[in-house]
Amino acid sequence: LCSIMAHVDPVEFEFETSTDLLNKMIRESGVCESKRQLYREYLRESKAFETMSHFREIASKFSPQLKGELLLYTCRSWTESVFYLEGAPERILMALAQEM
Repeated sequence: LCSIMAHVDPVEFEFETSTDLLNKMIRESGVCESKRQLYREYLRESKAFETMSHFREIASKFSPQLKGELLLYTCRSWTESVFYLEGAPERILMALAQEM
């Protein structure tokens, strides 16, 4: 069991645990269905935020250059979709990625 738990994505594990607890509490509290969906959606959205937070924590251990490159890769989809960033120097894009 310990070896299985060691290989579980910590964000996924926290999400599943939180979802189970939320479902139990809203069921026991009689929360209406529309609000249940709202609370569950919040958990799903916060999962993406937590994943990025964990990733940034790992990236913070890299040198500034490597960290910038790594973050730039993760943000490439949005930097390429912003027309006024087209052709911007990579150092500018790295700085933007690090501030997100």
